[in-house]
Amino acid sequence: METRSQGPVSQLLPPSSVKKASLSAGDIIVHKEKPVREPLSGAYFWLTLFFVVYCARPEDWIPGLHLIPLAKITGVCAVIGFVVSMGRSRRGPTDCVVLS
Repeated sequence: METRSQGPVSQLLPPSSVKKASLSAGDIIVHKEKPVREPLSGAYFWLTLFFVVYCARPEDWIPGLHLIPLAKITGVCAVIGFVVSMGRSRRGPTDCVVLS
């Protein structure tokens, strides 16, 4: 049984008022597709994060952060992201190398 909400109180609908959906020959069924993820989005994220870490230098602002090599970590992750995405991209390997 379905319920109809009327403010703070819900009302139970009788079975005769529940309408069943039926398809006829002329109806069109629309399937929702999963959005396609860009193959270079991970590499772009890491490259952008590397740029921010390299230019903003958070290890100069936050005490004790100079012990963690953030630029090296984000740089390695960006290179790994490019290598992983090279096979899935429409672009050729030269484009990925130029972007890096």
